[in-house]
Amino acid sequence: MNMQERLDFETKNYNPLTDPNYMSLQMLSYFTDQLKSLEHRYLAKEQEISTSTLELPQLEADHVDRGTREEYNFEQFSFQDHEDSLLKEVQAALKRIEEGNYGYCEETGQEIGVKRLQAIPYARYCVEVQSQKEQAANR
Repeated sequence: MNMQERLDFETKNYNPLTDPNYMSLQMLSYFTDQLKSLEHRYLAKEQEISTSTLELPQLEADHVDRGTREEYNFEQFSFQDHEDSLLKEVQAALKRIEEGNYGYCEETGQEIGVKRLQAIPYARYCVEVQSQKEQAANR
């Protein structure tokens, strides 16, 4: 097994929860792979939505069909807007990896935590700060 094959094998079998070094090179590689996979998925979904919207007939003779189409378009654009937002978060996380501050809360500088990053690899805040932000938004 050559060096690249061994690194690929180690990355595939890597578990960040067992790594004693927070944000080690291997952990950063693991999360980079996770984020790039999400980025690819969001970009593919964006293309799929754009294509499916263009394939539908633009003018409907029946007002009910027109209303149905408008509702479908609204749902697709709302979904695409959400996906675009997530894509931007993923790309921002990849940039944080490049800059060397990935995995740390943008407000407190504390570790976000491996479990949280496994659930939300593009997380920007630790649980405490995120909770405070959500409570403030709900007031």
